[in-house]
This record gives sequence, structure tokens and C-alpha cells, in this order.
Amino acid sequence: MPSDPTVPRVAHRRAAVAAAREALTGLASVLWQAQGADLGRVFREVDDLSRAVEAARVAVLAEAVDRGETSTSAVSMGSAGVGWVCEHAPTLAANGGAARLFRVVTDTMTASRGATDAGTTQPHPLRAALVDGRVQVSNAAVCLNEMARLHPQLTPAAVPAVWDAYLTLAMVAGPGEIRGL
Repeated sequence: MPSDPTVPRVAHRRAAVAAAREALTGLASVLWQAQGADLGRVFREVDDLSRAVEAARVAVLAEAVDRGETSTSAVSMGSAGVGWVCEHAPTLAANGGAARLFRVVTDTMTASRGATDAGTTQPHPLRAALVDGRVQVSNAAVCLNEMARLHPQLTPAAVPAVWDAYLTLAMVAGPGEIRGL
């Protein structure tokens, strides 16, 4: 694939990630300098960064799964894929975070919204919402669980509408509201 000089290279993105990590190191020691309203803005900026980090994790893991990189891992966590996540993102090893992330990524790779009028399947919009940072992994996991529970009771024509409702809720609500649909 030819290289386009206008497209950032992965090395540039990694440098930006390192710069963001460095900028956050020691943030607590300078927060006293912020005015009251500025604390809210800083908090929002950190929250936006957190959402972007989660979206990046989804994108990187999906690429690793696509390439077969997750099929072997030195870390044993029940599956090679979950072990790969723990090996490269040790903060996800606690509380089932690695298993949840791996499941959401792999399930949204294979899931579809349902059949179109032409009988073909569409890529799952939940995947795009995860990679764009519009839906958090925890909400996506709830949507997948709920849809797996409901799917046998739905007519094929209803599946896309139900997925759309779950996706809409996942962008604006929490797990409890999603389960209540």
C-alpha cells in the first residue's frame, strides 16, 4: 500500500499518545492553579481523553484479532485472546476487563444488524460506535448480552430496529437503562 504523506503514521500517533500520558503525569500537583470553573473544563478534557483511549483500545484489539496476533500469548487467562489483552494492557486484567473487552470486540466483528431487503448482512453499527468513542465497552457488553437473550424471541424484521434502540440507548444511558429496554 503506497504511503500518503498527509495521513499520520502509526509512529506519529504513538508519539502523541506518549505526550498525552506525559502531560497527565503529575496533573494532580498543578491543579491548585486552576480556577473553580477551570476544574470542570479540565475534568471534561480528561473524560474526553478517557473515552478516546477506550475507543483506541477497541481499534487496536480489533486489528490484532484481524491479523491473528491474539491467537498466541504467554499469559494464560482462559483464552489466548484474553491473555494477549492482559499481556499488553495489564490494567484490564482485574475485574474481568480484559475478557469483557475481548468479547465485545470479537462479538461485534461477527455480529450483524440482521438481514437487509436483499438478504445480505450489514456490518454492525455497534462496532463503529465503539471505535468512534460514542459507546463505551461496558454499555456495548450489556447490549450484546441483552440482544443475545432477546434474539430468539424476535422476528427477523424486528432485529434491526431493536439493535438501533440498543445503540441509541448505549450512547446516552447506562447499563441499567439499557437492560430496561
